[in-house]
Amino acid sequence: AKTGMYALEDVDLFNILCIPAAAELGAMNAIYSEAETYCESKRAFLIIDGLYFASNVTKIPDGGWFPLLVASVAFILVTLLLDTLGIGLIIPVTYQLVAQVMHIGLRESAAYSGVLMSLYAAMQFIFAPIVGGLSDRFGRRVVILTSLAGAACNYVFLAFAPTIGWLFVGRVIAGITGASFSAATAYIADVTPVEKRAQSFGLIGAAFGLGFILGPALGGMLGDTDVRMPFKVAAALNLLNFLYGLFVLP
Repeated sequence: AKTGMYALEDVDLFNILCIPAAAELGAMNAIYSEAETYCESKRAFLIIDGLYFASNVTKIPDGGWFPLLVASVAFILVTLLLDTLGIGLIIPVTYQLVAQVMHIGLRESAAYSGVLMSLYAAMQFIFAPIVGGLSDRFGRRVVILTSLAGAACNYVFLAFAPTIGWLFVGRVIAGITGASFSAATAYIADVTPVEKRAQSFGLIGAAFGLGFILGPALGGMLGDTDVRMPFKVAAALNLLNFLYGLFVLP
């Protein structure tokens, strides 16, 4: 069976299948029946136009499938928060960090610092459509979790980068992994009922705003202790969110 977007045989264990509402009614009836049968055999979730169907899933908690979906949405919002937090995290410590690795004064570090700060957002701008396309091809879960794991490793790399060149490389990679917001917002759209979709996108906006607020504040407070401390904390946060997502993200 083919829905117009996804082949049923491509859906893996616990992945989410979205049936587009634009399909013709007659075809939809056949797809519903085929999809329900498939999900029963694969122990998978089925979401059709915002309506939830849970087959006999053996590993779902006693509370049912809905708490798991709520937990997964919370995970996505934290992921979006971390994506935007990475933009401002480096701002308070950039000049001092560049001056430290290049052995120059703060005034001379201004040009390098400006480029270093802009690289993250530039990479997000370039790679967000690519990451979104990959999530369409390979699934939201694998792309989001891979991005979080990559971000955690990269922040560790930035925390110990010895030269300005390595800082630039690390910042480019950080921006690429931070482009997962395209897959994350698509996930929210996939699992949210139509009547709750505007509310969910409002929460996405709140997560973005909170990230922009907390990024510079957290970077400044941690930078007073150690100029590289913001990167270490960001690595820990991304790693914890990755481990959390392994268990709650369908």
